[in-house]
Amino acid sequence: MEKLNHKLGHDEVRLIHKLLPCLVDRRRMGQVCHDWRFAIKEQQHPPLRPLPSILVPRGNGPSFSCALAGCATHSFGLPLPDVARVACYFGAYDGGWAFLAFGHFLDYALLSLHIGQLLHIP
Repeated sequence: MEKLNHKLGHDEVRLIHKLLPCLVDRRRMGQVCHDWRFAIKEQQHPPLRPLPSILVPRGNGPSFSCALAGCATHSFGLPLPDVARVACYFGAYDGGWAFLAFGHFLDYALLSLHIGQLLHIP
């Protein structure tokens, strides 16, 4: 890929990256071009713990909305299990895990939003 802007140095790109509050936007910034990826390589993790995402049900599958990015909606990179569409979401945990309940709260599980793994809790 060619450089998008020869006037932006690594310091400027790092500053822009540091000021992006949305984790998804931070990751996507590193995919713009090789120079940007190189500039932000050591800044991939946000310095502060990000706020949890808001899950939004959609007809074609769940997506999530980032309150820090003006509630921009991002789709998941992979299809989640069908049960994710009918579950009640109770919490989010580090590493992209969500706590779910099904039916009349008789069945509980943890769902990895990154890999789609579902772990049932007895």
